[in-house]
Amino acid sequence: MKPIKLPIAGFLFAGILLLLVALALISYKKTTLINLRDTAIATPLYGLFLTAAIALLVIWGSYQTIGKFLYSPTLTWLHLLTTILPLFLLLALFSFTNQGMPSTPRRYIDIDNSQISLLSKLVSGLFWLLLLAQLVYSVNFLLGFFAKKPGI
Repeated sequence: MKPIKLPIAGFLFAGILLLLVALALISYKKTTLINLRDTAIATPLYGLFLTAAIALLVIWGSYQTIGKFLYSPTLTWLHLLTTILPLFLLLALFSFTNQGMPSTPRRYIDIDNSQISLLSKLVSGLFWLLLLAQLVYSVNFLLGFFAKKPGI
């Protein structure tokens, strides 16, 4: 068995970390609000962490299966950093922005419009960065597959 390379292992370690956090949050029973223009979606916080953990583990698995076709280690590092950092920032935003009083239910009307606007712009920017990271991954794979260069 060949050793795991560092950028690929980053997805594994980040995925396991988020999985452990998600499991720890199951008993916490905290929800978060995701505001979409005229709609607010309330979702359990552990569900967001669990979804992110599964996504990172799927990316790690895809690197394990098609890693020999990748074109550049630099593009792999770029994909790693532009995936994990925005994902952790998004999870932090969803975790800490809807605090309120611990014993008081949170209402949609309590949130100021300027807060919603700023958070919406920040979240949408981070989502675009995540999308760009997946494009980098696709380019790295396609270049490596068609250029027949040995993998990383």
